[in-house]
Amino acid sequence: MPPLVSVVIPTYAHADYVLDAVESVLRQGYAPIEVIVVNDGSPDDTEARLAPLVAAGRIRYVRQANGGVAAARNHGASLARGEYLAFLDDDDLWHPDAVTRLAAALERDSSLAMVYGGRVDVRVGTAVTWPDAPAGPEAATAVGRLAFLVQNRIASPGQVLLRRAAFDAVGGFDRTIWGADDWDLWLRLLADHRGARLDHPVLAYRLHAANNSWDTARMWREARRVLDRHVAAEAARDRPILRCRGVTWLRDYLRIQGGRQLRDAAREGAGARLAAAATILVRMWGAEMRARLALKLHLARAGRWGLPPGHPLKSPIGEP
Repeated sequence: MPPLVSVVIPTYAHADYVLDAVESVLRQGYAPIEVIVVNDGSPDDTEARLAPLVAAGRIRYVRQANGGVAAARNHGASLARGEYLAFLDDDDLWHPDAVTRLAAALERDSSLAMVYGGRVDVRVGTAVTWPDAPAGPEAATAVGRLAFLVQNRIASPGQVLLRRAAFDAVGGFDRTIWGADDWDLWLRLLADHRGARLDHPVLAYRLHAANNSWDTARMWREARRVLDRHVAAEAARDRPILRCRGVTWLRDYLRIQGGRQLRDAAREGAGARLAAAATILVRMWGAEMRARLALKLHLARAGRWGLPPGHPLKSPIGEP
């Protein structure tokens, strides 16, 4: 028998989306799969909507007091029986062959702890258009920790399949981190284990007004915590370079939605929201300028104003 894959779906206040996510798992061509839905104290009718699937034995269901998505993911993992683990967000969708392709990559290379595939972005209410699947086995490209330190390459945990043993070895998700707990996990995994990526999309990342990532100020704060924590573990000579690269990526990643929130608040005449959006944009810009200045001073002390050719941290780092 192929290895059992345990799929953990944490859910909170997404009753309108979670059934679609669960059904995308139940339609997988891979077997065996177990589905574990962890209701993180959701205030809506999620439980009632899932009840028929629970009664039919198609999913395992557990409810906990609201503790955040990292706690819900860890709870689900503690109940899992599979050799492989996946964590699908309750508003995302899997390609019908997602698990088949990801599991095949892990089976081909026993040294890999995690493998992830690409994604397509789709607005809720819009049909997913998947590109043509590749013929035959997909080549897996190795990924490195430094590449992930300067830019999280995975938009959603549902792009990833990982070995349960590696997840347990690093202690699972850090429940003190909000919104960037998955990035923190990938960095801890890649510190001691090998990872790889597949180019072909395995996940549809659904865009809607309730996406957690739209809380720009909180995402900035939590992602900076992750960045600073992991940069501190690198050699002192490389920290200013990595911090500058990471802060610049975060600013690029979050400034679009921050700018959109600023424009929406201005159009609606919402003074408090306008001030909040302007504040976080200024903070991001200021942090990037300080990181760039610190890098220039760091390089100047070494008698240069740029990284020499061939330097391992010279752009680009790792895979695209």
